[in-house]
Amino acid sequence: MARDIYANVSAQALTSSRVWWDSDGTLLIKHQQDVDPILELNKRQANDYEPRRNALGLRHIARIPNVVVMQLQRDGIMDHKGQIADERRLWRFLSDPENRHLRVDNGRRLA
Repeated sequence: MARDIYANVSAQALTSSRVWWDSDGTLLIKHQQDVDPILELNKRQANDYEPRRNALGLRHIARIPNVVVMQLQRDGIMDHKGQIADERRLWRFLSDPENRHLRVDNGRRLA
């Protein structure tokens, strides 16, 4: 029988975390997030995409849910502060057609 150690729900990030001991003594951590609103906003923004840059020459290319950022941190693509640790791998990740739902631009290859 699993035994909860910690459970937390963050209204700001719309995430929940749960930590528990499994019946075999394994420590398990589960993070969840309702990503549907984020992905729907990404889809709408991508449909209305017009290539333009801000005053600093930057453009918005993706909106990444917190649970995906956590995976990118685990893979060494982002650091623990949410900053890009490996830009080339991040561009490859965002250019992958399987991750198109994270993009808010025209989806052209970045890497």
